[in-house]
Amino acid sequence: MSLADSARKGGWEVGTCVLPKFMFPEVYSSSGRRESIEKNPSHEACPLSVNSYLSALSTTFTSFTIEHHMKWGPLLNKSREYDFTTVDRMVDWGVENGFTVKGHVLIWHVTSPKFINDLPPAEFSKVVRNHIFTVMRHFRGRVRQWDVVNEALAPDGSMADTIFLRKMGPGYIAQCFRWAHEADPDAFLIYNDNKVEGWGLGSPHSDKAEGFFNLLRDLIEEGAPVHGAGLQGHLVASGTGVRKPPTPKAVANQIRRLSTLNLKVNLSEFDVRTSSLPDHLDPYEVQKEIVRDILSACFSQPNFTGVYFWGVSDAVSWVEDFYGNVDKPLILDSSYSPKPSHQGVLDAMSSPTAPPLPPALHDKSSLLPPPSGWGSSWMQASPPPSPSPSTSETATTSEAYGNSLPDWELEAKTDSG
Repeated sequence: MSLADSARKGGWEVGTCVLPKFMFPEVYSSSGRRESIEKNPSHEACPLSVNSYLSALSTTFTSFTIEHHMKWGPLLNKSREYDFTTVDRMVDWGVENGFTVKGHVLIWHVTSPKFINDLPPAEFSKVVRNHIFTVMRHFRGRVRQWDVVNEALAPDGSMADTIFLRKMGPGYIAQCFRWAHEADPDAFLIYNDNKVEGWGLGSPHSDKAEGFFNLLRDLIEEGAPVHGAGLQGHLVASGTGVRKPPTPKAVANQIRRLSTLNLKVNLSEFDVRTSSLPDHLDPYEVQKEIVRDILSACFSQPNFTGVYFWGVSDAVSWVEDFYGNVDKPLILDSSYSPKPSHQGVLDAMSSPTAPPLPPALHDKSSLLPPPSGWGSSWMQASPPPSPSPSTSETATTSEAYGNSLPDWELEAKTDSG
């Protein structure tokens, strides 16, 4: 039984993100204005063949989202007019072939068009509302779930200082969800963020996860139509400090907490980077353990709907370009063959395991792994605190607090510095 069939049998989504040049390269090559959107050198030519890409997509996944081209900026042509040509073809192919297509993403400050930065607040709000209505009504009936707002939190769990916060105030997230619901009352609406997967790991590890829960609680209390939470899940096996992978227990506890808000949860952009592990460790086996155990904890939770891996295979992952290193973070290798982590997903679906509850759901007791606990054979020790910001870990941690840059941007600065 294929992974996709196993997911359907279990009632879960196992999805990925897709790129048009690997689905329809002849269409992509005629649209030169999108050249700058995909800068990874590995994206210059379709690895193996279109058939390999589409075959892997069909046998491995039940769902997909579109990695870049459905975001606000990429949807506009040079005249600031919406051009749905490429995205329409991708969505239609998905629907015709039995995929669930998730919209990603309506509001994200990183990919918003630059012209909105100069608009006065009243005009800015009108343009944001128009964007939400234009896109959601265009795809109504074909795209039934949406990441409405993405990465609105700073690394310390406070509101990030984005153009949307500055122009519309702290109520902008609730307002965007109301507009989205008005545009398509039947759509399932999700708030999505990163480094929020594990709760109970102690400060600073769980500060953003706490802020994530509090934001969603406040949105629901004020009546905003939020239906789901996306936990991105970009994990680094060798990460330390705030970048240390969360334990399965911590992930399960975050999903359980979100169930108290009547929210469904998906792991929305899952990948596991392993290139920086010590040489004596097998990166494929470490990746399998992380994928299997994290997903086993997730699948055990009744409000968990599924997982989206951030790329079809290692050949087309975003990681190499963005972080400047060669990594293999996905469950299919560069030839689209299953890796051990692919079996890890199957194992997790066949035997989902719920880690035990802490003494109380909102107990702040640490869930960090003990020396002989989960991940002890590969998890790296955090460096001791240092008054000097010379180490990458100290730099990452010190920059995170009071800084509105997204976590991944801070990581990129640290990794490249």
